[in-house]
Amino acid sequence: MTATPKTPLNAAVRQLSFATSVAAALSISACGQQPPQQQATTRICTDPTGARIPDQNCHRSGGAGGGALWYFGAAALASTAYGRKASGGSYTAPDRSGFGASARGSSGG
Repeated sequence: MTATPKTPLNAAVRQLSFATSVAAALSISACGQQPPQQQATTRICTDPTGARIPDQNCHRSGGAGGGALWYFGAAALASTAYGRKASGGSYTAPDRSGFGASARGSSGG
């Protein structure tokens, strides 16, 4: 049985192998969950009581006023049956910019 001689090339190969393994492990663990600001969101249209109504009611009213409001939440929100009260979300649109921007428009003056 012959031992492998310790040469600079063998040491470099071992270090490269180790670095590749670490990089692979980190990339796999990074694929688990997206940061909160990048998680998928869903919106459904609700009436003033919070019950789900057809989305075209919000499209007609622009999502505000006229009794129809967009309600935002996780993707599971889409399974809320029409007429059922929506829960687990918010009437505030998610911030997509990452800087705390409001979903509501404002006019300067």
